[in-house]
Amino acid sequence: MLMSSQRKSNHTILIVVVLATLFILLGIGGLFYYKLSNSRNRFRVLIENVVEYLEENTLKDKPKSLQGVLTLGINGESTDEDEQQIMEMLNKIDVSFLYDVDYATKRMNFEMKSNYDKKELLNSSFYMESGNGYLYLDNLYDKSIKVPIDNYDSFFKLNLFSDYRVVYNSIEKALINSLRDDYFEKDYVTIDSKKILKTTLILNRKNYQEMKKNIFHDLSLDSSFLKSLSNVTGKKASVLKEKLNNIADSVEEDYSDINIILYTRNDSFLKLELESDGEKVTFQKEDREKYSYSYDKNSKVIYDGVVQASRKKDNTVQSTFLVNDRVNRFSVQLMTTSSYEVNKKIEKKNISNSILYKDISVEEKNQIYSKILENEGMKNLIQEFSKLGSRVNQVLS
Repeated sequence: MLMSSQRKSNHTILIVVVLATLFILLGIGGLFYYKLSNSRNRFRVLIENVVEYLEENTLKDKPKSLQGVLTLGINGESTDEDEQQIMEMLNKIDVSFLYDVDYATKRMNFEMKSNYDKKELLNSSFYMESGNGYLYLDNLYDKSIKVPIDNYDSFFKLNLFSDYRVVYNSIEKALINSLRDDYFEKDYVTIDSKKILKTTLILNRKNYQEMKKNIFHDLSLDSSFLKSLSNVTGKKASVLKEKLNNIADSVEEDYSDINIILYTRNDSFLKLELESDGEKVTFQKEDREKYSYSYDKNSKVIYDGVVQASRKKDNTVQSTFLVNDRVNRFSVQLMTTSSYEVNKKIEKKNISNSILYKDISVEEKNQIYSKILENEGMKNLIQEFSKLGSRVNQVLS
C-alpha cells in the first residue's frame, strides 16, 4: 500500500516536471538577456520572453479556417523483463490526428489513425456541422453516428485568439509589478572553470504572501483581463473576480520556503533551479533547441531527461520528450510532429446516411465490435498482450 502511495506521489511530481519543462522550453528557447543592472530586471526579462513566445505562437489574425496535423510515437525501455515486454508493445503503437476548423461555415472535422506494428488498429473521424457531430468508423460501419452537441457555437469563437493575448499580457504585468529588489540575492559561482552569475529569488513565507496578494489583487482589478478570461473559460467575470480575491487573501498554514535560482553567463540563460524542502527541479540549456531537466529529492535523482523541439519554416514542429525514472529503472521517449495551415478550404462531408446512437441495433453494435477485433493491428496487439497474462497486473499494480 505504501509503495502504491509512493508511486502515485512520484507520478504526480512527474506530471508537474513535464509541464514545467515544456513551459520553460517553449518560453526561453533562444532566450537572450540584455545587459541588466539588477536582479529584478533579469527575472523581468525572463517573464517578458515567456509571454512574448506565447504571443508569437497565438494566431494574431482571425483565420477563416485552420488545419493541423499531429503524430505521436513512443520509444520506451526498462531493466525489468516484464516491464520491457510492455514497453516493446507500446513502442509498436503510432497515432496521428488531423483537425480542420472552418470558422466561417462553423464546420469542424477530426480524424484519427492508429496502427500497431504498422497494421491498422482503429481509424475514425468526427465531423461537426449545424449543431451536430457525426462519428465515422472507417471500414467498420457504413453509417455515420449522429450526436447532438450543446453550445455548438462556442467551438467557433474567433475572439479567443485576442483574448489569450490579453490574458498573457495581464499576467505578465502583474508578475513583474509584484517583484521587489529585496526579494533577490546575487552571487558569482564557478562552474566548469567559468564564472557564472547566480541570481536567487527568495520566496520565504513573507515574500510569497506579498507576491501572491499583489499578483491576484492586481488581476482582480484588471477589467480587460477579467473580460478576456471570462471569454476563455466561459465563467462570469464576477465569479472570477471573487476567486482571485479569495486567493489573494488566503494564507497557507503549511508553507515551505522556495528558492528560484537563475544562472546566466554573458547575459545568456544557462540554467534554472527550483528548490524547496529538500526537493529540487533543474532546467538546463544544452543548445538552442535542447534542454535537460531533473527532479532530485534529498540529493537523489528521481527523474531526469531531455526536451528538444525544432521549428521548420513551414510551421512544422518536431519535438522529443525523454523521461528517465531512476527509481523504477525505466525510460520513455515521446516523439511528436505537428504542423498547421490557415485559410485552407475544408471539405464538406456527406451526412445524409446518419443514425442516432440510440437507434443502432444490438446486432449492429456486435458487428462493429467484431470488425474491430478483425483488424490486423488489433489481432496482433491482443495476441501479444495475452502472452503476458497475469504479469501485466503485477507490473501495473
